[in-house]
Amino acid sequence: MQIKDEYKDKTVIVYNSVLGNQNVIIDKILPKHYDWYSRNGLGHIFEVQATIKPTFELTEEEVVPVVKKTRTKKK
Repeated sequence: MQIKDEYKDKTVIVYNSVLGNQNVIIDKILPKHYDWYSRNGLGHIFEVQATIKPTFELTEEEVVPVVKKTRTKKK
């Protein structure tokens, strides 16, 4: 992930309910921490690269009815 040009050389303040305000220097962001930044509202500063979504094909299987066993009463 690359940082967009309009956000380079800037500092952003992120509010964390536990730690308080955190200053994030955009030039020092590591790509491996992209998930943390996107969860905390900074995902828009990264350029979106084309990703291929995997397609799943559902196979239709025969549904076999389950016969429920019943107990017999003891006399």
